[in-house]
This record gives sequence, C-alpha cells and structure tokens, in this order.
Amino acid sequence: MPDPGEKRLHESSLGHVLVGLFVVVVCIGFGWLLIELRSGPERYSLIAEFDALGNISESTQVKLRGYTVGQVDGIEFQPIPKAGEAYFLVEMGVTKGVPVLQGTTAEIRGSGLVGEAFIELVPPETPTDIPLPPGSHLQGQSDAGMKTLIARLTEAATKLGGAGASLRDAGIGDRLTELNRDVSRIADQMVIVGQSTDSLMHTSRSLVA
Repeated sequence: MPDPGEKRLHESSLGHVLVGLFVVVVCIGFGWLLIELRSGPERYSLIAEFDALGNISESTQVKLRGYTVGQVDGIEFQPIPKAGEAYFLVEMGVTKGVPVLQGTTAEIRGSGLVGEAFIELVPPETPTDIPLPPGSHLQGQSDAGMKTLIARLTEAATKLGGAGASLRDAGIGDRLTELNRDVSRIADQMVIVGQSTDSLMHTSRSLVA
C-alpha cells in the first residue's frame, strides 16, 4: 500500500512542474508579442534617389495619396555617385499588400513652411497595373510647390527691403520726425496761450470787482 505522504509529495512536485511550464509558455508568448509590436507590419524595400535630402531622416513617413504606407528605413550618402545615380539613396519600407506601380516617383514634401517633411509616392499619369518588385529604384524630386512658395516669400522680402531703402533715401523718415517735433511745439504754445488767457480773465474780474 503506497504511503499517503509520498503520494502528496509526488502530486506537489508535478504541480510545480506544470506551473513552471505555464510561466515559461506565457513569457515566450509575451516576448513574441513584443517583438511583433516593435517590428511593426511586414514591409518590402524600395529605393528613392535624391540629389538633395532636405529634412528627410530615418523613420520619416512615406505616404501614398496622403495615406501613410511605410517609413524611411535607411539613408545612404554617395559623395561621388556612380554614373546615373543620385547623391542620396533612401531606403523606404512599404507595407506588404500596398503595391507601388511602375513609373511612380518619390517627392519630398512638407505639411507647411515649418511642417514635418515626408515622402509622397506619386503614381504615374498613365495608369498601369504592373507593381514594382522589392529593391526597385524610384526617381526622387523635391516639392515644386514648396520651392515656389519659398521663392515668392524671398522675392517679397527683397521688395520690402528695397522699399525701406527708398524711404530712407527720400528722407521721409526725417521729415516725419521734424513734423512730430513741430506738432509738439505747437501743443506747448497752445498750453501757454491757455494759461495766459486764464490769467487775463482773472485780472479782469478783479478790476471789475
């Protein structure tokens, strides 16, 4: 007949083993979940070529028709690029399941004058159903609209500076200063006249009395 104490000890050891296995399985599950969350959705790489980088950096968003479809995973600078290549090769990670069609270009854009920069994937004007394979190169270009806006602001600032110089050359500022001084002198003289009038009226009342 088995000893009851030995039976309880065996059951207790088996319970500890099961609890330990459960803890290990839970830790493995949490670790896998953290890795998946950190790595994000599965992506494939495309390379955009730029001669000027602007404010682009790693983790910069990549958008298609205004919707975020990936991010910049890496930037390679070529001080002396190969024939036909640009100075900067920007590796973009695009979410799998989002096709980027042949003829698509990559534009550096911003959400305003000082807004955060991003890369916009611009589909070709002529529709096509052929997607780019992973590792393909795209032609990159800066945002023409932003360049135009900055050029206009620069031109306006130059014109304002020229207008200020013309005013200084014409001496209008000095004339306005002299006019202000004349007005102040007239105001002081009016105060003196007012005081003299009060004194004259007071003297007249005294003589009448």
